[in-house]
Amino acid sequence: MDSSRLSRFVSELVDATTLDVASTSLLRELVARADELLDGEFKGLTRRATLHVRPDDTYRSLLVFEVGDEVAHPVSDTRSMTSTAAWHLVRIHARPACIDVPTASISLLGADGFFESEPIPQFDQVPSQDTLDRLTDRGATHVLALPIRAPGSSVIGMVSVEIESPAATGRSWIWEPALADFELLARIASPYLLALPDTPGPFQPDDLLPVVGKEMSSLIALTEVFAQQNETMLIIGPTGTGKSRLARWCHARSGRREKPFVTLDLLSVPEETQMAELVGWKRGAFTGATHNHAGAVESAQGGTLFIDEIDKLSRKAQAGLLYLLEERRFRPLGGNEERDADVRFVVGTNGVLSQLVRDGLFREDLYFRVNVLAVGLPPLDARRDEIGQWAQFMAERRHKEAGGTGQVEIVPEGLALLEQAQWPGNLRQLDNVVRRAYVIATATPSTGRFQLTLDDVRRALSTEMTTRSEEDPFRRVAEIFVERAMASDSKELDVDLLAGVKGVALLEAIRRSSSREEAFALLGKGNLLKGRNHHGVLKRELQRTIQLYDALGIEPDPLSHELLSSSGELGPDIANPNNAKSKSAK
Repeated sequence: MDSSRLSRFVSELVDATTLDVASTSLLRELVARADELLDGEFKGLTRRATLHVRPDDTYRSLLVFEVGDEVAHPVSDTRSMTSTAAWHLVRIHARPACIDVPTASISLLGADGFFESEPIPQFDQVPSQDTLDRLTDRGATHVLALPIRAPGSSVIGMVSVEIESPAATGRSWIWEPALADFELLARIASPYLLALPDTPGPFQPDDLLPVVGKEMSSLIALTEVFAQQNETMLIIGPTGTGKSRLARWCHARSGRREKPFVTLDLLSVPEETQMAELVGWKRGAFTGATHNHAGAVESAQGGTLFIDEIDKLSRKAQAGLLYLLEERRFRPLGGNEERDADVRFVVGTNGVLSQLVRDGLFREDLYFRVNVLAVGLPPLDARRDEIGQWAQFMAERRHKEAGGTGQVEIVPEGLALLEQAQWPGNLRQLDNVVRRAYVIATATPSTGRFQLTLDDVRRALSTEMTTRSEEDPFRRVAEIFVERAMASDSKELDVDLLAGVKGVALLEAIRRSSSREEAFALLGKGNLLKGRNHHGVLKRELQRTIQLYDALGIEPDPLSHELLSSSGELGPDIANPNNAKSKSAK
């Protein structure tokens, strides 16, 4: 590559103000260099170049430059994507890889500067048939994938070039004469691709995603493309950022929107029953299986199954899920026949799966299966332009739940205070603060427009700080009760209702234990187990808990109703336990 051309390329990168402008310069130059390569022994055509920006292994941007285009543009369909196998290979080894489409092979650049044809260490995947069909349909016979590195060495993305040269079939070294130029261009562009902002994507808020700020708009535009596919989707983000909400939004944007959306929350399912909840069971499959039970896969047939907290999946259940994802078939426990799994899988986690793989806690082959279309939800503190809008939305939702009429608003000074605060608990924490401010505001009679004042917000936030510092959590329970009593102008709250807190503790113990018996033993009531008296005690305590929540105007934990209504007098654990909660959508 001559110096004047390289100088022009660098100048374009320096002048670029957004990621798509810098990407256009890189992809256009790669296509031009590929054209020169094909002007020699192997005649052919350059088809396209694609940029995958994937810091932390999740997609930030996906841009394509088609031959004949003036600029790179976001993909509108995942059929424009390259290869998941190529990405994993490039990310793991930080070296270029190439795909020979006609021979269905993939090769890695060796230390000697030549593409290796022997099996690649620690990587037994080949391009999937879907990938090969996709590349063939758009005329590609060869693909070169190059790592995009952050300053230093970490791989934060991949750039690929596709050509059509049937005469070069089986000859991966077709790329080698131009490889130094390709790698130089990618290395020069890498810092700009990482640092420059995305161009905000068009987005219309809706009931499931009522707030999308500037920081999130381009990611949501890409997620909408992913939503329309059938490949497994991985949503990564801290607790409370809205993973389940985004999963439901993806279902509503998909061709499966008329079919069920089912959530399986592994955090609330004991390890020994995870596969049972996933695939279901037949009567008699194990002790306590008194009836047939449709698992999450069967319940979601034709629709979407959101498996949340995938990092909590046991090693045994990981093997079962791997088979399900690979074969798209399942067999209920105790059943004789396999069934087709016509389900789109969306998986959520707040853990770092790649680290769990390195620690030996998560299967590498399963990681490759779930990490196909991966998006990362940033914490709320990184989306500060959304805080005020989310708070207003939450206030309006709470007003509607309370049966309020007319408008409700948070005064500008209150919104500013919320926007200045830190939110380690993300949207869930913000919702708690807004609800608390709403209750405080109801203690002050208002005329006309209902407002959450600066003082209401300040008091709600100060209480939150006390809770977060764990200064006195039991005093916080009392404060909430007294605040509700002060806010209620229609009835008095009897302090004896606080006896319902006992049931709250029992619920939490049941959720964290493998059985109700274990929960009672944990909380010092093991003596009730001998005469099987714990069923009646649990029923009585849960009724008190529901009375407490009803008096406070709070929606009780769904598990309390499920336990009360299941199996008569609180029958066998396997029929109704924490497992029941896992099937309810968040």
